[in-house]
Amino acid sequence: MPGVLWTTASIQRKDLPVALMDAWYGEHIGICLSCPGNGGLFLRYRNTSPATDPYVTPKFNDQAEQGANSQAFVPTTWPFLALIKLDDTKWLSSPQFDAMPRTSVILPPEADGSIGSAFTCLNGCLRSYETVGSLPDPSGRSTRPKYILSVQSSGANTGNSDRQYAAQPGFRGSTRYRLVKGLLGFEEPGLLPESLALHEFDGDKPPQAIPDDNAFKVDVWELILEAGDTSLRLWSGPDRVPSEHKL
Repeated sequence: MPGVLWTTASIQRKDLPVALMDAWYGEHIGICLSCPGNGGLFLRYRNTSPATDPYVTPKFNDQAEQGANSQAFVPTTWPFLALIKLDDTKWLSSPQFDAMPRTSVILPPEADGSIGSAFTCLNGCLRSYETVGSLPDPSGRSTRPKYILSVQSSGANTGNSDRQYAAQPGFRGSTRYRLVKGLLGFEEPGLLPESLALHEFDGDKPPQAIPDDNAFKVDVWELILEAGDTSLRLWSGPDRVPSEHKL
């Protein structure tokens, strides 16, 4: 099933500059895109919120404390987001994906003198989502949209707000996803939002969130890097959803 790998990130150590994260991602992107089975597109974004802290400590949603039926999530305002387009979410449980190195000589060495690991420098929270619907770009443009507005929902969502976003200026298409658990060996822990919608926009100003009782977290992200097949869009190509399943 087509989908997306969603990775939010921050820096663990305040002695490390943001430029080091950028440099590591510059190296890691090439490794990901050369790994057989990926979807051919890697995108990076920064959160547009002025309150964003690049060194934020993650807050995870502990099901044991909140109760099995709780829908109360503890959202972290992440500074950075990476998306990898997936032709098939099964890639995330493949030996090739697991074998990709997460170490680099550009990172500070470990305490034992071994090569630096991203796991001791960066907070990276990974989730896997499968595509369930789309609204294509009405503009016909081939350039990458400048912004993504992400809407995370605690349960199944009918997508009623998607067409409201489509009516906003600068709209460049939407993709809706459903959480797939158990594919990642180092998946973000705790309760995770079951639904994710990514609304893409252009414009001089970031898009504005629409009130939605089903949404527990809405973020606006600005594109900082695209790599791979830049002609691809999140909703286009191999993962195009049959018309009967479009939003």
